[in-house]
Amino acid sequence: MTGTTRRSTLATLGALPVALLAQTPAAAGMQVGLHPWLEAGDSVVAELLADGQVVGQLEHRSAKAGLPRLPAATVALPAGVRRLQLRGTVTVAGKAGRFTRTWTVRDLASASAPLYDQRRPWPERVRALVQAIPVAEDEDAPLTLAPAQPANSATWEALAKRLGAPVPPALAQLLAALDIRMGLSHFVRPAAMGTLLDLMHGDFGYPSTGKDAPGNFLSPGVHERYARSLAVFVTVGDGMGALAWDPRGLTPEDHARLGSSPGPATGSEGLWYWMHQGMAVKPSLLLDKDHRPLGTDLALASVFERYALADLYQPLADDELVLDSATPLGNLLLLHFNGARVPQLRLNSYNGHYGHHTQY
Repeated sequence: MTGTTRRSTLATLGALPVALLAQTPAAAGMQVGLHPWLEAGDSVVAELLADGQVVGQLEHRSAKAGLPRLPAATVALPAGVRRLQLRGTVTVAGKAGRFTRTWTVRDLASASAPLYDQRRPWPERVRALVQAIPVAEDEDAPLTLAPAQPANSATWEALAKRLGAPVPPALAQLLAALDIRMGLSHFVRPAAMGTLLDLMHGDFGYPSTGKDAPGNFLSPGVHERYARSLAVFVTVGDGMGALAWDPRGLTPEDHARLGSSPGPATGSEGLWYWMHQGMAVKPSLLLDKDHRPLGTDLALASVFERYALADLYQPLADDELVLDSATPLGNLLLLHFNGARVPQLRLNSYNGHYGHHTQY
């Protein structure tokens, strides 16, 4: 998404009536996971209050620096919550200090709900999402649609033959109906679909031979994955990247590195992952907390979360906290402390949080 579009979207949000936006409470109850980002040895003990009532407790000591994979606390918030407060004590480098901070809640559900409505087929979800996202009249929309170019059965059959598996039905249904763009990024049209390796040699500009050829800098396992994976969505921005689908699913090498075991459902929907030019050697596998591949529904949703709804995730003020009561995965809240030990809460997504960068 371009900077102009982002600024205009935020300006549009800021121009909406307070009653419709800045003070929009959570329409339905939701779960939040608190993930403190601390240095090794630092700790935090706190309680979370929703509209003045204690709803959860947090006690966490960081064994290593960085964002913990699992939440330190999971809290159910009441429907209609308008304000959240976090109060407690943080210990940094052996020095303890108390803190209290309050945020006004803005719920994204009015815009995001169509994305997670499994009662609707994907084309209907995306059309409804376009209508739900606020956009200034004189600016580009973050999500644009056009009728898809006709794709006959031979197109899908040829792809299935090449991949050794049929294209996921939800994906085929979506792309047969709509041509979808988000800024310069876009879903690949069915007639133009090929493997991720094809895309690297084509739009990405990698040569087929020489030191810059993918076969010379990718490991054999990653090269083979790119050669058998369907390129689904192309990202254009700070370099190029793609969302891709590997029909084979997790390999024995993946399981060995993840410390997981193949199960009856492993690979039944294949494996979705993100790839970016800057980290082409390490695709980011879309997995859940138990190292199982995310299904097609969540993989497709991750595209719209990242590119169509990205600006809505941005708070309009320092004391605003953005939440989403519509997401089925719950809200990942990143907690960290600035130099003055003032708590900062920021919404992130569980859709891909448990992903794994793999290189072999």
